[in-house]
Amino acid sequence: MQLHLPGEGKLVFSSNMQVTERGETQQVRFTAVMYPRTHERSVLMEAFSFEEGQAVSLEVVVAFIKTLKELVDLPYLEFDGTAFRIKEMEVQKGSVTLQVEAHINQLPSL
Repeated sequence: MQLHLPGEGKLVFSSNMQVTERGETQQVRFTAVMYPRTHERSVLMEAFSFEEGQAVSLEVVVAFIKTLKELVDLPYLEFDGTAFRIKEMEVQKGSVTLQVEAHINQLPSL
């Protein structure tokens, strides 16, 4: 997955996705342009598109967006025994500043 930070508060994600429909598997590349959640609004999606010449069924797109929404709505994310949530995210051209709340069960030893 690639993340681009073009400015104006936007996050641009590009990635490959393997899709299996009706017994056929294909590799597709998509790009999504989003605005992160703020205190005033939820996550906004400005655009979602596949690379030219690639297409999948509407059902696959709806399932993907539904899964993305479920991830965005999680109260926290968990990684290697650490639970965290992003409290604030400021996106500027070329940089992201995060305020994160973390629950760490064990600090790694040095």
